[in-house]
Amino acid sequence: MVGAEVVVIAEGQTEEQFIKQVVAPALRPLAIYLKPRLLPKGGAVSFDRLKRHARNTLTFMKKAPITPENERSYWGDRGARSIKSLAIQS
Repeated sequence: MVGAEVVVIAEGQTEEQFIKQVVAPALRPLAIYLKPRLLPKGGAVSFDRLKRHARNTLTFMKKAPITPENERSYWGDRGARSIKSLAIQS
């Protein structure tokens, strides 16, 4: 079975621990592997801040579906108001 690697951006340490301790173990048998990434500085999260962090995180991944060259097709000209799940096939 081919697995999927999913990056999950967490606002704080509590959310990050919940992903690691509860959600990730539940999805592992389905070959879905979560990679929690902590959003720096916590606090109020604007879409622009989330978009910037997601773009920076995915840019440095080997098989990222979003790269600087194709990000417009994902985010649109002004940026989406909701983020759809993006799985990275491993």
